Amino acid sequence: MKKLYILIVIYLVALTIAIYGYIIDTDPIIGSFTNQVFEVIMLSAFIFAILMLPVYLFYFVYSVFKRIQKPK
Repeated sequence: MKKLYILIVIYLVALTIAIYGYIIDTDPIIGSFTNQVFEVIMLSAFIFAILMLPVYLFYFVYSVFKRIQKPK
């Protein structure tokens, strides 16, 4: 359950960044509303994937060090 909470938080951060990027975009709006929603969702998924790499890399390194430190 703790990992699910972390994933949800990371996706909310990614979604916030994507929405902020959409708001500050100065290009004229081209396309329908569903196209714009699709772009925001895909951008947030891309940002989510980028943010997942360092998070799980840190988690993996932490678990390895924790296993090494564990007394036998």
